[in-house]
Amino acid sequence: MPVVGETTHLGIIRTSSSSTKLSQNVASRISLARRTLYALTGAGIHGVNGLKPRAAMKIYMLYVIPRLLTGLEATMVTAADLAELERFHKRTLRLFQGLPERVPEEAVYLLIGAIPIQAILDLRFLGLYGSVARMDNSKINHIAKRQLIMKDLDSYSWFSKLSCILLKYRLPSALDVMALKPDKFPWKTRCKIAVYNYWEDKLRHSLGTKSSLRFLHLGEMVLGEEHHLWRSVGNNTRDVRRGAIKAKLVTGTYLLQTTRALWSKRTVSPICELCQLEPEDRVHFLARCPYMKDCRLGFRRQLAEILSDWGFNKIPLNHDDVWMQLV
Repeated sequence: MPVVGETTHLGIIRTSSSSTKLSQNVASRISLARRTLYALTGAGIHGVNGLKPRAAMKIYMLYVIPRLLTGLEATMVTAADLAELERFHKRTLRLFQGLPERVPEEAVYLLIGAIPIQAILDLRFLGLYGSVARMDNSKINHIAKRQLIMKDLDSYSWFSKLSCILLKYRLPSALDVMALKPDKFPWKTRCKIAVYNYWEDKLRHSLGTKSSLRFLHLGEMVLGEEHHLWRSVGNNTRDVRRGAIKAKLVTGTYLLQTTRALWSKRTVSPICELCQLEPEDRVHFLARCPYMKDCRLGFRRQLAEILSDWGFNKIPLNHDDVWMQLV
């Protein structure tokens, strides 16, 4: 039998050098996921010129993510490889929403209701261990119990990483899970709730520290559900483009005169080119510019009628902060 330095087993590249094994696996997975994404262009997966973001993300999660992560839950993914996977994931979600690279990742995930790639990998880890715990194979159970007992949390071991994941999401210990042998669907549901709650709290907390995202209402940010900004968008190109402009405005990345002035080191004037009265920032653009007063009045009347029908008659729509939050 010939001795080889590299082979593929169950879709995982195995090499004699452990330092290159995972990098090759991750690189091949990202390449495969990118080709799959390009193949779905005909179905409308091409940014703001295609399907609405939530529909595009569902297709992405159904066809691309399995190819991106297949088999990686059985390996020890390094921090560098995880960063590459996360970079591809965030770039794709930004593409769906028409957002630039400088948008904070918290807004990228919460606007569309997606979870980071680390959370998806953790769910796959927990699902795989649930299958191991339910096995009737005594040899596999014995090996798993020995590893869990012998290895501490700092060991370079799959079971050590599993124990860290269970601890992070406040789930039962690995030995308790093996003793309980939970059914497949209740275990997956429990893990999903724990993972989503953890990442939702973490992203919300981080979101509150970003001044550029102060107009994003935290009450509307729920992982697994799209923000009302995208929920109100129809499934046509015109509405999706409008939604992309709204997303840029609420995330502070829409290109206004103050942004141009900042990037040009003040060689460009920050004053509004329409009214020539004051710097053009988000508040001026949406609430103050007299040049667009007539356009705003029509929308204010419509909004006042809607709020009146709902019983909210005392909301001061002429107040800039209130108008900005409603918009």
